[in-house]
Amino acid sequence: MNQFNDEKKCFVCSKQFTGRSNKIFCGINCKNHYTLEVRRNTNADSEAAMEILHKNNEILKALFQPGFQIQKLPKLLLQQLGFEFGYYTSSKVAESGMVYSIFRFDFSLEEKMISLSYNPKAEDITDLLKRKYTYSFPLAFLN
Repeated sequence: MNQFNDEKKCFVCSKQFTGRSNKIFCGINCKNHYTLEVRRNTNADSEAAMEILHKNNEILKALFQPGFQIQKLPKLLLQQLGFEFGYYTSSKVAESGMVYSIFRFDFSLEEKMISLSYNPKAEDITDLLKRKYTYSFPLAFLN
């Protein structure tokens, strides 16, 4: 069987083409279009998640009272302020149960309360939310 005689439909534009058995695009334009759309959707999802994390962080920052090591807060209050419990930056198993982190804040869930603590040693990455990354590549390889 010749692997280059298979009739296929392009994944993007549905145009008929022949090519390798694993080829899914009719040409480079459709391949680039697909890649750009996937990247655009992925970036939008990432930005939405970071926005929620930032909002959760701001809520915890507003409720946290300096001077107290651990604070108990009503879960309902956080929900009313728009806190989304499904979004956190890390989690770990502790003796008392699961501990979730949002940047420098650690919290554990109880039935109607959360235990909140501040971890000043944790890396503060809230500046990363505001920073735009730029990539620079050496152009010497083009010559």
